[in-house]
Amino acid sequence: MTAAASIIVTPEHLNLLCPESPDWPTHAWLTISGSGMEPALTAGSRVRLRPEPGRFEIGRIMVYRRNGVLAVRRLVAMVDNAETGRLGLIFRGDAERGAAPAVAVGDVIGAVVAVRKPSVLWRLRRNLGLLLAERRAARAAVRPPHPLEGAAQ
Repeated sequence: MTAAASIIVTPEHLNLLCPESPDWPTHAWLTISGSGMEPALTAGSRVRLRPEPGRFEIGRIMVYRRNGVLAVRRLVAMVDNAETGRLGLIFRGDAERGAAPAVAVGDVIGAVVAVRKPSVLWRLRRNLGLLLAERRAARAAVRPPHPLEGAAQ
């Protein structure tokens, strides 16, 4: 499962998306697909997510919902919203300069409690795919136009 899903509303819904994790009430494994948490978490890393409602510690890596997608980021601050009187959580990826807007406590799914780095084979496949994509783009950029391309019909 990747760290992106659009139908997660509650931990019970996450259970439907984690059939390979029969222990969901206690934990689930997710696969990181982005680079926002590098170097701590690289694409392909698997993280063990444990629901821990109400346990927030600065510096801890947590999983939360943002715009219908799961995000894995580090908690950097907790702020009180003067207008609503509710606690807001500020997260930032290790590879990101700015922090995201405050996240409501109810949007936090849980904490990352274990990490498995991607295998060498996974990294080789990913890097080969990136290399082939770069080559295709380079060829397309230098390819002369076909004589019939752009001709008026």
